[in-house]
Amino acid sequence: MRKIACFAFILVFVSSLAFAQSAQETRGLEEEKRDLLSHTEVRIPSRVSAPLPEETSPELRFLNELYAKRVAHVSDAERVLAILTRSGDQAQDVEAHEPLRKGAAALMFCERLGIKGGIGRRLFPASERYALRELVYEDIMEAEGVEEVVTGRELVDMFVRTVDYMEKRGGRLK
Repeated sequence: MRKIACFAFILVFVSSLAFAQSAQETRGLEEEKRDLLSHTEVRIPSRVSAPLPEETSPELRFLNELYAKRVAHVSDAERVLAILTRSGDQAQDVEAHEPLRKGAAALMFCERLGIKGGIGRRLFPASERYALRELVYEDIMEAEGVEEVVTGRELVDMFVRTVDYMEKRGGRLK
């Protein structure tokens, strides 16, 4: 009985060593393939911003700076909405340097632009989830989680898509 147990242990041990060796070889082969194909990968060039002319509007300067930000803040969204609605007022009751989440951005855009939405949005008007769903449906935002943080590039993209949305609706808000 002892011989059988020892034989089974040796068999399991040797097979696990062989499996580990084959896993290392597989990984090595995958890394070689990745190196061989690396020249075919699409690479996004780093953004080199040319200096803006002196007569550039402050709004355009703001959007240009926002585009380069890794994390957009609530105050950035407030300013984008002020540009969209052509109003100079920005809400002062929120923390200005708080990172902007996708759900909060969607809710802000729906409320300020008067987007009523579907039945879920109408039943739960304060729901970030349904606001995000509505903006995805209207092609203003990309579908992601409500807790994801918005980058400056995404906020500028939302700005452009909102302008397109408003043009489709005849430039009307609410």
